[in-house]
Amino acid sequence: MAATGALGAIKGIQSRMDYLEMLVYEDCLVVVSSGGMFGRMLATQFGLIGMLIYRLGRKSREAAAEQRRNQSAAQLLALDPKGIQIMARDIVDARLTSGLLSGKLTISQADGTSRKYTWGKKENEYAQVVGFLRGALGSKLIDEKAAA
Repeated sequence: MAATGALGAIKGIQSRMDYLEMLVYEDCLVVVSSGGMFGRMLATQFGLIGMLIYRLGRKSREAAAEQRRNQSAAQLLALDPKGIQIMARDIVDARLTSGLLSGKLTISQADGTSRKYTWGKKENEYAQVVGFLRGALGSKLIDEKAAA
């Protein structure tokens, strides 16, 4: 496992009751909870007052995200027991697509499993996502937007 910080992060991956973040390292991808679901639920429940309270915690959420990005994959997995690590050597291919409102990454693994991750386009800049995924996966990354 890489002992340095992440090459980059894909933020705002939507899950059932949580928001996830995929941190991309030279030799693996790590998917961990980025938290924030409780705050978003609070904001929607209490309207304008909830939105104001949610915005007050923005700096602390950004600081926690930056701290996550500077940790190694092993440290992240130790902090989040539900975290998922996908080794780059186990990936057959990874297809990156961009729709009208969302981006999607579909990862096919050597054991036959497939994982799909979707996020809002406003969360991540497409060119940056391609750049750090290419750094970790090389030719295994299939950029369907560029191929079209």
